[in-house]
Amino acid sequence: MNTYDIAIVGAGVFGLSSAIKLAQSGANVVLIEKSKTGRGASGGILGAIMPHMPTRWNDKKSYQLSAHFSLPDWISEVEENTGHNTGYHRTGRVIPVPFDHMVKHSIERAEASLKIWDTENTGYAQQYHPKKYHSSWIRADRCIYGTMSDNLSARIDPRRYCTALTKMCIQLGVKIIDECEFISFKQEKILTRKNGETFNLAAAQLLLTAGYETFSLLKNMFKINIGLGIKGQGLRFRYNDHAQPQLPFILYDDGIYIVPHDDGTVAVGSSSEKNWTEPQTTDEICEELKKKAINLCPWLESRATEIERWGGVRPKCFEREPAIGQIPGYTNIYVSTGGFKISFGICHEIADYVSAMMQGKQNSRLSLPISFELDDHLKKMQ
Repeated sequence: MNTYDIAIVGAGVFGLSSAIKLAQSGANVVLIEKSKTGRGASGGILGAIMPHMPTRWNDKKSYQLSAHFSLPDWISEVEENTGHNTGYHRTGRVIPVPFDHMVKHSIERAEASLKIWDTENTGYAQQYHPKKYHSSWIRADRCIYGTMSDNLSARIDPRRYCTALTKMCIQLGVKIIDECEFISFKQEKILTRKNGETFNLAAAQLLLTAGYETFSLLKNMFKINIGLGIKGQGLRFRYNDHAQPQLPFILYDDGIYIVPHDDGTVAVGSSSEKNWTEPQTTDEICEELKKKAINLCPWLESRATEIERWGGVRPKCFEREPAIGQIPGYTNIYVSTGGFKISFGICHEIADYVSAMMQGKQNSRLSLPISFELDDHLKKMQ
C-alpha cells in the first residue's frame, strides 16, 4: 500500500495550488482526480480575474484585493518553473454606464478606489469617464453616460493555467492519479476506484477540494450541507483576422463578461443556473448569452467566428464565500472549496493558508476572513 503525508481529492485550481504549496513545504502528496486534471469548472474558458468594487468595504473584499496584488509574483513563479505561459495579463476592465442613476455610483467607486486600492503607491484605480468611451468596441447606446474603467482587472487562460500548475506538481514530486474515484477515508486508509477496480492508499491527512462535488462528499461522509453546484455556460470566438485591432480590455455589462485572450480568442460568459441536469451540455441559455454579447459588442458578429461552447458547474456555498477549514470532530480531514467566480484570483493565497493550517504553521501571508472559515459556514447554517 502506497503511503503519503497528505491526500488531496480534486485536481482543479484549488487542489493543484494546494498540492504545490504542501509539496514545497516538504509534504509527500497524492492528488486524486475523478476525471482529468484541470477539468470541470477549472477547465473553463472565461478566465476573468476582477476585483470587487471599492465601496462597502469588508474583510472579504480586502482579502481578494491583496490576492490580486500578489498574483503576478505567483504566476511568474509558476511560469518560470514550468516554462509554460498561463495567458495572464492585466488588461483592465471597462463597464458601460447606460443610465443616469449609475453616474453617482460610478463617481463614488472611482473616489473610493483612490484610498482602498492605495492608488498613490500601487498605481491602480477606477475611473469614471463621462463621455462616450471606446465606442468602437461598445454599442453606443450602452454608454450614453460614459463608462467606468479600472487597470487592475486581469485575465488568465484557465486551461493553460491548469496545465502549468499540473507540470509544477509533477516537478515537485506530487503523485497524480487521474480518472480515480475517491470512495472513503477511514483510519488513514483511502479506498478508491480506477478502471473498475478498487484499491487502497494511505495518508495521514485528507484535503477535499473537489469543487461542487465536495458538497456531496461532505453531506454523505459528515452530514454537513453547505453548498450546491451552479452551472455556467459560455462561448469562445476567434478573430477572423489576427492583424485587425483586438479588444484591449475585459468588457462587462448586464451580467455579460467579454474576455480577450492572447491566443486570438475571446471568451463570453457566463450563466448562473441553480437548476440543471447535465453538467457539461449547452442549450438555449448559451444562445441567449451570445445574443447579449453581440448586442453589447457588435464586432463579435462581424469580426470573429464562434469556435466553442462550454458548460461546467462551479461550487457555491450557501453563504457564497469559500469554505476552508478542518472538519469538526476530525483532526486530519480538511476542506477547501466554494470559490465560485473568484477562484482564479485567490487560489494561490487559499493554498498558502491551507498548507500552513494542515501543517500546524502560522506562516500564511494573509489572514483568512472569518466568513471563509468552515466553522463560520456551519454556525450560519444552524
